[in-house]
Amino acid sequence: MYYVTAGHGFTFELDEELSEGNPVAMAASAPTGEVVQLYAEVELAGRTLILRQFAIYAANVTSNELGMTVLRRVARAEMEEFDVDCIRIEEARRTSGANPGRTIRQIEFHR
Repeated sequence: MYYVTAGHGFTFELDEELSEGNPVAMAASAPTGEVVQLYAEVELAGRTLILRQFAIYAANVTSNELGMTVLRRVARAEMEEFDVDCIRIEEARRTSGANPGRTIRQIEFHR
């Protein structure tokens, strides 16, 4: 496993077993104890990190705790750790919640 402690108190753990090539599997642990698992095909285009086929799963977060607030916090920490100015999520589908299977619009986070 590969551990990185990023700003905002997050720790990122690369799952090497599940990350042979692309897609990449990573666990993000928040300072408050929440853990989410992230899966995506990753591309770096200049100072933009592009995540395709993005999926996020709650390891120890209960229903309705995993939303845009948690995603923004993770994105801010990732931008700092990976030294990029933007994270763009493309080609993601809802796996649960409202309208599972629906394609989600592109989302961008900026520093």
